Amino acid sequence: MQVLSQAADAIGSRVGYAMQPVYRAHDRHLEWTTRKTVSVTHKFLLQFIEDPWMPWFLKRFVRKAWRTACDEVTEVIVGKVVDRFGWAGEHRKLERYRLEGWEGSLQLNSLLALRARWLYAQMPADGSIWRVLRDPVGLAILALKLQPSTSLFAFVLTFVLMDRTDEFQLLQFILRVKAFAAFTDGAVPAVRLAHLYHGCIVSVAAGRPTECLASAPSASSAFPEALAMDGASLVLIWCAFALLLSRRAYGGKRAIAALEYARLDAADGRVDGNFSGAVDSAAPVQAYDAEARRILDAQRQQIRVRKRTGGFVFFFLLFDLSVLVGLLLTWAIVLGFTSSLHNAAAFWSSLYHLKMLYGLASFPWLLLRVPILGEAIHEAEETGYDPSGRLVPRMHAGHRHAIYHAHLASSAPKGVPPLASSHTGTGAGTGNGTGSPQSEQAAIKIQAVWRGRSVRALRHLAGRVTHLFSHIEPQEDPAVSA
Repeated sequence: MQVLSQAADAIGSRVGYAMQPVYRAHDRHLEWTTRKTVSVTHKFLLQFIEDPWMPWFLKRFVRKAWRTACDEVTEVIVGKVVDRFGWAGEHRKLERYRLEGWEGSLQLNSLLALRARWLYAQMPADGSIWRVLRDPVGLAILALKLQPSTSLFAFVLTFVLMDRTDEFQLLQFILRVKAFAAFTDGAVPAVRLAHLYHGCIVSVAAGRPTECLASAPSASSAFPEALAMDGASLVLIWCAFALLLSRRAYGGKRAIAALEYARLDAADGRVDGNFSGAVDSAAPVQAYDAEARRILDAQRQQIRVRKRTGGFVFFFLLFDLSVLVGLLLTWAIVLGFTSSLHNAAAFWSSLYHLKMLYGLASFPWLLLRVPILGEAIHEAEETGYDPSGRLVPRMHAGHRHAIYHAHLASSAPKGVPPLASSHTGTGAGTGNGTGSPQSEQAAIKIQAVWRGRSVRALRHLAGRVTHLFSHIEPQEDPAVSA
């Protein structure tokens, strides 16, 4: 009986391996049907958000924001449907390896390790702001940026170490500098000035008017240094924008595909420009060195990645420059035609007000930090860094949850059952699973059940939904398409 059981298992394994092309074809069709159904549903719901009498630029903004929100939902739905109703364990090309290659021992020299730690702590591709806040290094970097005396050092180091050939990275650098400036140069000085104004009124009423001059924020010896740091921050912003205008930054869907291929090329154990089709989880994480950058550039050229300029961020920078020029002209006119600023205390106080007003004018930049709203304006694909400091596509929410649970499972003490991960690398008949023979046989039986009536019912439901919404699909506006 044992020999017969082994022979049956061997025959089943060979049959399953032979049927893998059929299983993959089924999964591709299932994924296409699911995407089409979800896309038609999103287009149907769009007509309740978009008004036909909107101007073309507002329509474009609404559609881009809606598409950005729907992309996140679509990836989660497609992943859940294919994982549950799919026949093959490998159902997508690069996407099936999306959660692979994130674990491994780092074997980097001191400089590359410091660069990787600095960038990954700020912009992890597999985490959000909450991960940054829970990371001691990320929290320390955030504190450095919030302190006016150390913010310039943090931003200069970030600009030097980050990948300046990516559109999203340059845009996020500009947005971070302006967002922190809105608080450190705008909101905080305004609150401080209001508090000191009240204290000055109290001092004058008490017969001590000289205390107003001594307590003025512009009377501090560190104020000229703060002005110089603000000027250096402006230079950094315009350097980043100059790289965008000179078309030296890559962006778009193809750029994301090139980054993912380069990441998997390093995850297979060797950086040679060719992904072997298998991820070696035991291999050490490869350093992001000159050879890795050369291979990434070659991949970008091979698939013809476009160079982008940051969408509508140009108009925000134009507004920012107009505000700065207007404030400087107003200050120069008042200084030249009145004698009220000839006093040293009044002169430095006017510069303090100029710095504060320019900081308050940075608050519109916070709109670009809102997740969906900002992506609809700058239209850049999100990127981040992996633990080796390599620039990679940023994960969707579902993938981040899977990585989090996989990390909990790997760090669980012995004897404690790990949490189930939403990603499984085993498939029926593939022979590369890590579970027991009983669990593999159970998985094969479960897949056999889903191959029948449930899958046909899902196809029928998808066809009915597509037919229901196809006749009310909103028409494309020629002005928006142009």
